[in-house]
Amino acid sequence: MKKSFFIVLLIIFCSCSSKSQIVNADYRFEEYEKGSHIPKNWFTWGGYSIAKDSIHYNSGNYAVNITSNDDEKPFGSIAYQLPYSLPGKKITLEGYIKTKNVKGRVGLLLRIDKDDESLEFDNMYSQNINGSGDWTKYKITLPNHMDATNIYIGGILSGNGEVWFDDFSVYIDGKRYQDVVSTMDNKDLLFKEAVTKESEANNNYIDSNFRIYGAVSENQINNLQDLAKEWGYLKYHNSLVSSGAYNWDKELLEILPLTVDNDFKSKLIHWKKSFKKGQNHDIEYNHYLEFDENVGNPIFKNEPNYPKMDWKDTGYKLLTLFRLWNMVEYFHPSKHLANNWNGVLRKYIPEFIETDDEVSYKLTVLRLIGEINDTHSTILQMGKMIDSFFGMNIAPLEIKFIQNEFVVTNILNKNLDIKKGDIITKINEKNIDRNVNILKKYAIGSNESARIRDVCFKLLRTNNKFINLTIKRDNKEINKEVFCTPIGQVNFFNKDLPSHKELDNDIGYIYPGSLKKGEINKIMKKYLSKKGLIIDLRCYPSDFIVFNLSDYLLPKPVEFVKFSKGSIENPGKFNFASPLTVGRNNSDYYKGKVVILVDEYTQSQAEYTVMALKTAPKAKVIGSQTAGADGNISKINLPGNISTMISGLGVYYPNGDETQGIGIVPDVQVNLTIEGIKSGKDEILESAKQYILNEN
Repeated sequence: MKKSFFIVLLIIFCSCSSKSQIVNADYRFEEYEKGSHIPKNWFTWGGYSIAKDSIHYNSGNYAVNITSNDDEKPFGSIAYQLPYSLPGKKITLEGYIKTKNVKGRVGLLLRIDKDDESLEFDNMYSQNINGSGDWTKYKITLPNHMDATNIYIGGILSGNGEVWFDDFSVYIDGKRYQDVVSTMDNKDLLFKEAVTKESEANNNYIDSNFRIYGAVSENQINNLQDLAKEWGYLKYHNSLVSSGAYNWDKELLEILPLTVDNDFKSKLIHWKKSFKKGQNHDIEYNHYLEFDENVGNPIFKNEPNYPKMDWKDTGYKLLTLFRLWNMVEYFHPSKHLANNWNGVLRKYIPEFIETDDEVSYKLTVLRLIGEINDTHSTILQMGKMIDSFFGMNIAPLEIKFIQNEFVVTNILNKNLDIKKGDIITKINEKNIDRNVNILKKYAIGSNESARIRDVCFKLLRTNNKFINLTIKRDNKEINKEVFCTPIGQVNFFNKDLPSHKELDNDIGYIYPGSLKKGEINKIMKKYLSKKGLIIDLRCYPSDFIVFNLSDYLLPKPVEFVKFSKGSIENPGKFNFASPLTVGRNNSDYYKGKVVILVDEYTQSQAEYTVMALKTAPKAKVIGSQTAGADGNISKINLPGNISTMISGLGVYYPNGDETQGIGIVPDVQVNLTIEGIKSGKDEILESAKQYILNEN
């Protein structure tokens, strides 16, 4: 007893000491250990030069400088781990940034993890901060998670140049982080530590002791299918189960061995009746689910990802299938677009059972996700084994599927003897169709255009330093050995295009992928007198411009979208919300022609933006089929330290036409040609210019 009392006193003493350190923590980069260039209690990520700077600072005596002139290393970051996650809805990081000759991206960094899995992340890359600029205050705000186990703040540089960071502050719902800590009782902080330890304990893998070796019988497949459906139904419909009163994963693992019994159906009925106290009660809270209070997409929570699971553990493999299947069954608004979702469950029961290592298990998860037909879905953080399966290196070439050929459209290493328009016919002396057919099994996409785009990303991956390509150029076949680069060091999405420019003197061109925050207002004031506007949405917008830009393009408010949303009270039911409008009463609206460019890279927020802009009086959408994945994403954790996502909202035009799957249908279909690529012509852009300059 005395020993226990002493330990409690010791913990409280340490907590008080720790609390004092937190209240006095230095987020302004002023405190350094003797001889150190890294601020006290901070650490570094990446490979760039990081040091204190006593010449360039925003206030105080020092700032932190990150410098890179090294193309071989992808980024450099200074970071700090907050010791507690605290109660509150929002967490905000503020800080000052100064840049010099940055070719790449810089930003503040805020990352929230639970059990080594990222819950929230923002590095401001979407704000496209680069070039040179004096001290400017920036901030990031993310949803707060009281159950987070790690919260990191920092600053990051990706690309070449210099950046300085100074005067960081952290806020919980507008209150300084240190002030919130100082007002909390030590017992509250200790309780928070206990909650964190409990979370870690719940995520610990405990062998299910359930194994199936060899072929599984049809009877057991039937039993497992019935169990999957009943387990999922109770999880979302039974008030006791949904409240978290039971460890629902454990309940599944304990009943799984009974599925081999001939009388399993009667045992399943008895098992279901054991939870009857939770039947016929309204459900207003679900331990495993909530809906975003602003947007309405589902937020799946309290779903352990068991990072240390045994790949041969049949129980956890089936848990993966049952968990994901039921989430889609009840909360994916476009489940009807999946490949016979009911049949998918039965199909994958034996396939998951047959996996026997990390690679086969994760590839089966990838194929299962592909059945959803949702471009938003993929495996996040696949791990080294899967990265190695597809290849850790990649040829620095961008390829697209044009006129039934895989064609080089961009060369990211100018030293390569490869030309735009080269047709790849073989990879390492094997016909390219062989590789394509293998990769198609693991391709993710809402439609064929998106799936082929996914294949193109993987075709040139390898674990070797070189890849041998057979290319067709001017009707001749040539073999080329191409030097490959680690995949993390190749940025296929950095088009290095300006946010805006003038074309043919009287056309304003806007590239939303390079917009800085609020820049669209300055651009439109310059372009209001132009004959035509081209908005190139073959990218992901770096700023949210749906409403700002629409205000310039429309004479009055117009409905452009409506959403369908699920609910906790009625799982599987989706209700339409009232349509949203864009535009305002504006007699000085832009009266010229508006062209929106699209292709298979137009996805999610980009598609949403197109839906709004196409309501302009003289708007045309020109290009090819978009990715067909609109609506906010909902993250899903799965055993084996896997995460994926689904589109959490149904997105429709006001008349009820769906955008998921089909994407945005162009008014004018323009497909790229090999000759166009060879000649360096952007045929979609040229079609837009021709439409604007045509007097009709």
